[in-house]
Amino acid sequence: MSEQQIEVIEKQSESSGKGQGKKRKKVKRLVIGTVGLVIVGAGLSYGLWSYGLSSVLDGHYSKIRAAGYPVTVEELNAQYAEPEGRNAAELYQTIFDAMEKTNQKIEAHGVMEMFLPVMGFAIAEWEDVPDAMLNNVRKYLKIQGFATAGLIGATSIDGARWPFTYGDQMAMLNEGHMEHLGDVRRWGKVLALRHWLMIEEGNADEAIRTLEGMKRLTESVSKEPVLIAQLVAIGMTARIDKDIEWGLNAHIYDDAQLQKLHALIEELKKGVDAKAVAEAFANERVMLIHSMTEGFASKLPQAKADVAFGLKLYGEMIEELEKGVMDLQGIEKGWRRVPTKYTVSGTAAPALVSAAKTFNQMQVKLELTTIAIAAERYWLAKGKYPEQLSELVPKYLDEVPKDGFSLAHDELKYRVHENGFVVYSVWENGSDELGFSAHEVLGDYKAMVLDDGVYVTAKDAEFRGIFKAFWPEETKRYLAFLKKRQDGYMNRVAMDELHQEDEEDKTSE
Repeated sequence: MSEQQIEVIEKQSESSGKGQGKKRKKVKRLVIGTVGLVIVGAGLSYGLWSYGLSSVLDGHYSKIRAAGYPVTVEELNAQYAEPEGRNAAELYQTIFDAMEKTNQKIEAHGVMEMFLPVMGFAIAEWEDVPDAMLNNVRKYLKIQGFATAGLIGATSIDGARWPFTYGDQMAMLNEGHMEHLGDVRRWGKVLALRHWLMIEEGNADEAIRTLEGMKRLTESVSKEPVLIAQLVAIGMTARIDKDIEWGLNAHIYDDAQLQKLHALIEELKKGVDAKAVAEAFANERVMLIHSMTEGFASKLPQAKADVAFGLKLYGEMIEELEKGVMDLQGIEKGWRRVPTKYTVSGTAAPALVSAAKTFNQMQVKLELTTIAIAAERYWLAKGKYPEQLSELVPKYLDEVPKDGFSLAHDELKYRVHENGFVVYSVWENGSDELGFSAHEVLGDYKAMVLDDGVYVTAKDAEFRGIFKAFWPEETKRYLAFLKKRQDGYMNRVAMDELHQEDEEDKTSE
């Protein structure tokens, strides 16, 4: 090959290499440009997604405010306003402090534990209440008399606002800002003790005054914008409801007094009806929104999408509840729709479903007591209980209440006997168990566990006659169990009396 040919080949190779290099640079620039466009596009999409979700949230906030509900914790606190007149909460706290000081000074052995209706053992279970129990209860209530009178007298004060700023509920609990809820429960039991004594002494007017004091104490926390306070109020409502049942079994009320009890029950229903649940959900919704203002994660579109889904679900449920409809199945199905990726909305779901069931159960229980009061009025007028609940309409009831747990919206159940009657619900399992649910083994005794119905024994029937009529064997075992518990109590009383005699002997020496 000549030198001239070699030179031509080298020039061609050099030219080809330069061309390849230019192509590589061009491809590299193209790749970089494409990646850049993808990143910019993704960033724009992410930003637009985040902006769009912020707009969605703003739309939810506007709709919530238009419906008259709070969005921020500041609005929540402003809604839970100080009463215009005297604040009953301040009076209650003063009384609680005085009762605690008194309790520390007195010997309450055998009183606080055994006389108050706690630990599943109610003092109303006694057929013949021993004098020792009556005397000790009277003694204790006399010592706490001034404070107890104050709790009852607080019914004249209309408003209550406990002095807390509501926001982070867990922080409030951890910092001890909700201790008043324990005080309301604890000292409410002292009023329950007084009510029991009034029933035993046949003092119907004072029994009703005590119940009204318990109701007003309950209302002092039922309006607090946190779910735990409302659940405490429901617990107090259940205590009042059970106390009314005890009074009905004592048959100490005349027709006018029974009408007062009916009015009291109607007031309590307002705290557990569908609209009350709507308000509770609306307050809890503020806490969901509040989570969007805390920490870096709250700024992420994923978190915004989570909260937006939760707010949509809250809104749908609250709208239904505002119509006065307590659709437990709908509420439960609604929360089941929460995708697992939405952890904020999903975390609230179980608690809210459980709360809705608790509200509904209390509402049904109050309806049962309404029927029982009407049946007692019927008995006063006719000397017998009605054969069917329809006989109570329209003089004693506007209509027979529906069972809030019945999928078919059936009326509440009723069984009557010459020994009395039972009115009950099918409850959550939807099964008509005739007012009796199960057995429970307690120690060596098999105790009777009843559906949470209302059981009234006729005035002239033997002790717990309605139970003996419908469930004789179970009642026999249950009363044997109670006898053992009561014997244990009397042994404690005897030991306490010996202790007091020893102390008196030492003092005399």
